[in-house]
Amino acid sequence: MDSLLCLPGNSSSNNDINPVYPASFESENIISVAATNQNDELASFSNYGLLSVDIAAPGTNILSTSFYSNYSYMNGTSMAAPHVSGAAALLKGYRPELTTLEIKDIILSSVDQKPQFNGKILTGGTLNISKMFEAIS
Repeated sequence: MDSLLCLPGNSSSNNDINPVYPASFESENIISVAATNQNDELASFSNYGLLSVDIAAPGTNILSTSFYSNYSYMNGTSMAAPHVSGAAALLKGYRPELTTLEIKDIILSSVDQKPQFNGKILTGGTLNISKMFEAIS
């Protein structure tokens, strides 16, 4: 696939006003992913942007590998983006004929709408893999 998952940043700012690159490049191949907390709210640190951040995914208290073969709980848009890239990989594995733009469209059009994201994130919602697969069935 030739799309790029991007991290909009972790400084609680609006990327429409203060762009962060490569997430703020205007390219149809980019999916910019904000981070949510355990309450499905925008994480306190996550950047946002109605025009420049596409979708949100879990990004707080994510168990991840760390130094010296250990695990630790981490926060950040770096924790959120892999959820969306994993969803894209699942779609490509299930339907290999889908193009990159079709995969992006399916992911972004099958979000769980969250009123708290209106005006802050393009889709207004969070990743929903179940809805994603319903959309292609």
